[in-house]
Amino acid sequence: SHSVTHQNIDFVDCQGGKYYVGVSAFVRVQLKDGVYHEDVGYGVAEGLRSKALSIEKARKEAVTDGLKRALKSFGNSLGNCISNKDYLRFIQKLLKPSNQQSGPISEEDLRRPGQFI
Repeated sequence: SHSVTHQNIDFVDCQGGKYYVGVSAFVRVQLKDGVYHEDVGYGVAEGLRSKALSIEKARKEAVTDGLKRALKSFGNSLGNCISNKDYLRFIQKLLKPSNQQSGPISEEDLRRPGQFI
């Protein structure tokens, strides 16, 4: 599970009727066994005409960024491959109907050669 432990609006500027907002968020990801990682994410909203929508967008972006960063802390098993384009292409090939095996995809299918989780 994950939770937002703290969120802070760093700035709200209005220039020419458009709002610019920056928000930081501390996100904690905890596994069932109690192990957790916490990281900070940052989000910005630029040039929106609504102050409320600007703050909402920046908050969501900060939490999403913090969540991704916290998951990366767990290593390859829980998100460190999120940015690896080769790995994502490999997964997409596995999920295509023409490549479907009989039965569900196993953990072993997701390991890259030479990689240990």
